[in-house]
Amino acid sequence: MPVVPLSWIALFVSGYARRPQAVAGKGAVPPSSADRDQPQCAMHVGVANKSALADQLWELFATQGAANRAAAMNQLLTHHQIQPALDGEGQLRWHTPDTSAEDFLAAACVTSLTDAVRHYGWQRLGTCQGCDCVDVFIDQAGRTPRRYCTPTCLNRAKVRAYRARQSTPPVKFSGQESRNPTGSPCGTVGRGN
Repeated sequence: MPVVPLSWIALFVSGYARRPQAVAGKGAVPPSSADRDQPQCAMHVGVANKSALADQLWELFATQGAANRAAAMNQLLTHHQIQPALDGEGQLRWHTPDTSAEDFLAAACVTSLTDAVRHYGWQRLGTCQGCDCVDVFIDQAGRTPRRYCTPTCLNRAKVRAYRARQSTPPVKFSGQESRNPTGSPCGTVGRGN
């Protein structure tokens, strides 16, 4: 089973899944960006099949809670008939009896994500918390868990928060002046702005 780069999986899901495309509108990641560096196992899979697989994988990223995510991952492993096997050196390898290009791509993506979860944990897979973005990410950095898919979404969130603080009149609390940071800053900066 080929290893699919995690960075490509995130780009693939964000570019082909229907939900990120609908939420982002004009600023969506184009599917062609995932096609540029696609692994060999993805080259002969049609757009409709890529979109269907990306929708399945997006649901895994969006599922909340480790137990729910484990159940979703196990369902994908079962659906695509993916089985672990040890080789002669004791290394874990994945096997699937499916031979179609679509099934092979799905199995490669699911096994790569399974290995990522085993290595990094569930908290490193997620969907962007930006106001107008639900793209996915796989955080391999090992520092503080990520909340945004790209630095661009993080910067938009910072600009929104700054503008919200600046537009809110100061509030006096027992002699101290402060700005109310609790209002929703969404809507002040969008994709393409």
